[in-house]
Amino acid sequence: MSLLWRDQLRIAIAPDRLLAVRISGTIRRQILDKQDISVSTQGNDWRTALSALTDLLKQPAWQKADAVVILSNRFAVYQLLPWSGTALSAEEQLARARHVYAQSHGETADALELRISEGDLGEASLAAGVERELLASLREGFKASSVRLVSVQPYLMSAFNGFRNKLGRGALWFAVLEPGMMCLALLDRGGWQSLRVKQTSDNWFDDLQLMLRREQVTNGLAEQVRRLAICLLDGQKVEFSAADGWSLERLQLSPMHGFSPETDGHLGMALAGLC
Repeated sequence: MSLLWRDQLRIAIAPDRLLAVRISGTIRRQILDKQDISVSTQGNDWRTALSALTDLLKQPAWQKADAVVILSNRFAVYQLLPWSGTALSAEEQLARARHVYAQSHGETADALELRISEGDLGEASLAAGVERELLASLREGFKASSVRLVSVQPYLMSAFNGFRNKLGRGALWFAVLEPGMMCLALLDRGGWQSLRVKQTSDNWFDDLQLMLRREQVTNGLAEQVRRLAICLLDGQKVEFSAADGWSLERLQLSPMHGFSPETDGHLGMALAGLC
């Protein structure tokens, strides 16, 4: 079979679960198989979920495919890199990012492998740091299988890329939620203006409104921005309301053969960024 026509595995790794979806086709996509595997772990440890992935890749239904892995935001350390005032090469951008991480995270920055989503001219770039040990273990797991690992993406980056066209270029708040974790970004003209990451309670919408109020106090542009786009892809059926003057939008994945946002929403993180 030509590699151009291999099925795609979309795999999401979180501390407490492993999500996997097998997709065939490129234009008319079809879900062939799906798994939602709960794992027992403590804190933000990733080893149990990777062990479950190794077991999954041994099963006949999950072989001979290309894989895209989405990592929970719990496994990523994000940092906005302001525009430097001059164009930088990829090597220079990475060196600059390492310097920023060393200043903000100290010795722990040495354990991170950095990925940079470069902003447009004059705009900030988004960097994500992931433990080198996690990425090395992930790569080794795929080497022992017939599945080719083609991409590893932190959830925030994947969700942003997938919904970028829906977000447009106007000023808005972009919130990406998963159980116990929220990333809140202020976007304008398609660029990153600010980013906050916070653990949340069961009353995540209250936490979100508190974060918004704090950002409005500290950021001049934030006071004028009343559009809020919420990426909540875990299948929760929730209704939320906010103060008058807010424009609220829940970002949803498009249905496809074998997948419905209503019944299969719990698999949403695995499909984040699928275009």
